[in-house]
Amino acid sequence: MPALDFPNSPTVDQIFSSGGTVWTWDGVKWNGTATSPAFVQKAGDTMTGALTLPADPTAALQAATKQYADLKVAKTGDTMSGDLTVAKTIPQFTLNATGTNDGAFLNWQNAYGNRWSAQMVGAAEPGSNAGSDFALYRYNDAGGAIDAPLSFARNTGKAFFTQSPYLASDPTDVLDAVTKRYADAQAVPNCGRLFWQSPTLISFGPYNGDRVKINGAIYPIPGAPVSAANTNVYINGVAGQNLVANTLYYVYLFNNVGTLTMDFSTTGHGNSITAGNVGTEIKTGDNTRSLIGAIRTNASAQFQNEGTYRGVISWFNRRNLH
Repeated sequence: MPALDFPNSPTVDQIFSSGGTVWTWDGVKWNGTATSPAFVQKAGDTMTGALTLPADPTAALQAATKQYADLKVAKTGDTMSGDLTVAKTIPQFTLNATGTNDGAFLNWQNAYGNRWSAQMVGAAEPGSNAGSDFALYRYNDAGGAIDAPLSFARNTGKAFFTQSPYLASDPTDVLDAVTKRYADAQAVPNCGRLFWQSPTLISFGPYNGDRVKINGAIYPIPGAPVSAANTNVYINGVAGQNLVANTLYYVYLFNNVGTLTMDFSTTGHGNSITAGNVGTEIKTGDNTRSLIGAIRTNASAQFQNEGTYRGVISWFNRRNLH
């Protein structure tokens, strides 16, 4: 057996290894114990089985258990089954698209697939703050993209809508966006003109604009004018009637299932006081009929508007004829 070179001035429980034997100083002498391959050497060794730790680590340099490591989110990408909360003075969440023309996505899904996505749209940035716009995308039942109903241009800050936005209520502040209902109620259009075409035909067409208000709603006056003959027309809301000779009729316009139509009546007119239609000249007591003029038939129950007989007059944009 070769000579052993024990350390000088050993301390109690100091260990010395040599030739497969571990020596321990007990304060008086060195006690030797033969080593076994069943033990891990402190100086370094290779294990052939699993190492079980008594608990999860509590110190920074302790060995960690599998259950401790499995609860951590992998930096290379992972799926979390619980909530994530960032608690600090000024928390931030950053999506860094590392390519020059790359986009970034924040997606919302359910069991059926994608439903919504907030995106920095990947595109070249030519300068002047252009490119990398922001968009909110919606998806169909199969998870396929439909469109971006709302997007913002980075260079101008302007918002773009693919559908008309709906407002929660009518405006209350001078800078509030207005609803159609509010805008329609603010002004009564002074557009259109009733005019004579022939002894058997009068028309109401665009003039000084092409809008008319009926029962609180604004309607476009068609370029091909609304026309009525002296026979087979509406009189007091009844279709298929013929005008009577030498009679004064007020001419009202109404929405006839989507088609603007004239209605002749001997009932007079007045200013509407109904909310949404205030200020519109209507058939007395009937907001569905807006006044556009008046006619007086001649002895032949026809329209006449010439010479000394001016039998057609417009409520809007009236002309002085002699």
